[in-house]
Amino acid sequence: MGWNRRAPLIVDTLRRTARPDSTLDLITGLAAPGVPQRTDSSPLRLTHHPGDPSAPETLTGLDLSAYDCVLVLGADQQAAKDGERADDRTLLAMLTLRSLEEETSRVLPVVAEMGDHRSRTLAPLGPAGDVVVAGELTALLMAQIVHTPELAAVFEEIFAVRGGALALRPAAHYVRPGREASFATVVAAAIRNDEHAIGYRPHVPRPPAPTAPSTCAPASPNGACGTPRTRSWS
Repeated sequence: MGWNRRAPLIVDTLRRTARPDSTLDLITGLAAPGVPQRTDSSPLRLTHHPGDPSAPETLTGLDLSAYDCVLVLGADQQAAKDGERADDRTLLAMLTLRSLEEETSRVLPVVAEMGDHRSRTLAPLGPAGDVVVAGELTALLMAQIVHTPELAAVFEEIFAVRGGALALRPAAHYVRPGREASFATVVAAAIRNDEHAIGYRPHVPRPPAPTAPSTCAPASPNGACGTPRTRSWS
């Protein structure tokens, strides 16, 4: 939804990485957006729906709940109308999506692009919604590289079209559910799958376990115990 100078790059990337029989619906106010030419080997089927992305009538006839993801692109600042911020129409489009979400009682996976971090507090986000502040993301990456130049190669690998990817996977892919295991065990299981485990997220908040008296001998002069931490995975 929407169009800006980065949109052709997004379309081109999706064409080269999408699964077979994938569909990309473009909803823009442009009569003919500058879409890169499709190659015969592209698995992506593209359809253009002209119209204002922030208008509810534009979305009539589209089954938004069937999409894997809805991207709302922010307009370029120079393309905004007089007296209008570039994020204004993005916020209106998000409000329309949020209204449809409440009407249908279906969760829409929405990712919106903002140009101003102050717009984030105004964004009507649903349970599966998120906001990306383009300038802020670039600044954070640059700051990380300035402090640790070695990270440049890591970011290049992560953001490459066919490079590495970050993903959340069920714990059952690596350890037996309901069994206690250290995170080192998870790391070892991931390596066997040619992956790297970098962290975990609790599936269900659990009450803190009662503190038991320590029976191990200190492993260092500061009194730290050398017993590895374990948790029950689900």
